[in-house]
Amino acid sequence: METANLVEFLAVDFYKLIEAALTDFGQPNFVQIFHQGFDHLEKKSVNTFQKSIGKSLLLIKTNHPDTKIISFFSRHPSDVVRRWPCYFIGLNDKLNIDEKLSKLERFAIDHHFGVREDAWLAVRNCVIDNLEASIFSLSPWIKSDNAYKRRFAVELLRPRGVWCKHINQLKEHPELVMPLIEELKEEKNRYVQDSVANWLNDLSKSQPELVINFLKSWDSTNNHSAYIIKRSIRSIKKGKS
Repeated sequence: METANLVEFLAVDFYKLIEAALTDFGQPNFVQIFHQGFDHLEKKSVNTFQKSIGKSLLLIKTNHPDTKIISFFSRHPSDVVRRWPCYFIGLNDKLNIDEKLSKLERFAIDHHFGVREDAWLAVRNCVIDNLEASIFSLSPWIKSDNAYKRRFAVELLRPRGVWCKHINQLKEHPELVMPLIEELKEEKNRYVQDSVANWLNDLSKSQPELVINFLKSWDSTNNHSAYIIKRSIRSIKKGKS
């Protein structure tokens, strides 16, 4: 089954789910590889479990290159299982950033919100290590007709973000991404609007004046822009209250 919300996702027993998924796949003998990875985790959380599964999948594909496990998990009815190939891709050092983004696209536009979130979380560290190349590669995503792809690009480049490592370079040099944010100033999709506003709200926590000046050129009479502006400065307003 798919999880309906974050509470259900946090309640997942990864030991049992990996056993069930591998039984579905017809390779229950792989289970010990994953369990060993889990047992060696210093901190057990959904994030560490998923990264551990990604590492185990890399190990399996190295030793069994013909296995179709990644393809099988990518099509699994459980959203949690579909998240795991994202970490296999994100942790694969043999792939450059363009290749990783290309392989993550199907997960970035998945119908389930959780899979879409893990798609960008899985490659976040790689983007931090290859920031300028990543920004260049994500530029076409910002212009995509698919709202999920636009949101993926914005979330992946958020200076602070949630449940992820901050991008300190963007805190200090947001001008690297601000032209992309400008492209979305009249964004019509609420899902993407919230992401754009969160990006600017992140930045406002370290450079509030820059955010205020940046938004001055936006058309506040446009309903879409007005919504983004209001949410972008919520932390600034809270600090003044």
